[in-house]
Amino acid sequence: MITANSLLIPFDCFIDIDLGLIMLLKEKYNNPKIIYDSILNEKTLFIIYLLLNRSDENPLSIILKDEYSSNQNTLRDQFIEREYDEILKLSKPNKILELMIMMYESNVVDIDILCSNTKEQDYLTKLFKDRKINSFVNQNLNTVDISKYDSIFIKNYKDIIKYKGLEKKNIYVLDYKFNTELDPNKKIRPIIIIEGLISDKNNTSIISPYDISKIEILG
Repeated sequence: MITANSLLIPFDCFIDIDLGLIMLLKEKYNNPKIIYDSILNEKTLFIIYLLLNRSDENPLSIILKDEYSSNQNTLRDQFIEREYDEILKLSKPNKILELMIMMYESNVVDIDILCSNTKEQDYLTKLFKDRKINSFVNQNLNTVDISKYDSIFIKNYKDIIKYKGLEKKNIYVLDYKFNTELDPNKKIRPIIIIEGLISDKNNTSIISPYDISKIEILG
């Protein structure tokens, strides 16, 4: 259940860029000396399952062989810099987009989309077509003015402490394994090391970017 009147949502919360990056490697860089080609040959749903259940925030961690894992951050950054147009073409909307459309149609929630570059804004123009949306570009989270928002979506929970003035917000954290842990009652919660810094002033919730019933079949 989403409670919001004014919402800030980063582009990568509802467009799965991680999946787009993996699909890029599948199509153009399927080198079995470096990556586990058996994983890339799996169906898309299984790759999504692996992405959701990875402990490392870098999506390349699910396919790079161990001897190349130390270079995964450099490789990811290079792909993002050099092939972002292609990555965007191969990226897919997740379930969060459906929620956004419902909120747009309700006309009671103001939504701002945080983009990291103008290419993402161009993607939004094509995605939403005639629908009027608000978006802006900012790569430096600690300069984003969040005072007007009562709710924020977060893909990587570690990013939340980069926002200034974080108080009295509803924070929706995407249910990736690197964002969560089990509490003493075996229930999923945001990682405690970050949760402890913000939970006394904000409400935090876990939200799945995909249909859990389909993903759990693979588990």
